[in-house]
Amino acid sequence: MKANQTLISLKEMRDFYKVCCDEKGTRFSKKEFETFVDCCERDFYQWLRDNFKFFSFENPTATTNTTE
Repeated sequence: MKANQTLISLKEMRDFYKVCCDEKGTRFSKKEFETFVDCCERDFYQWLRDNFKFFSFENPTATTNTTE
């Protein structure tokens, strides 16, 4: 894994959000976009926590890659 690598950039999120607004026929709002990003961040954090619980506790035979 490369240092500082992310899944999606803020620009990509903004582009996605603008397309969705266009498809829905709503006006793009910077404030609403920021709220959307906050929601995505909370959702992603919860997703990470849930996956960690599953990986760590429900899969005791799982191994981690130590070559990175």
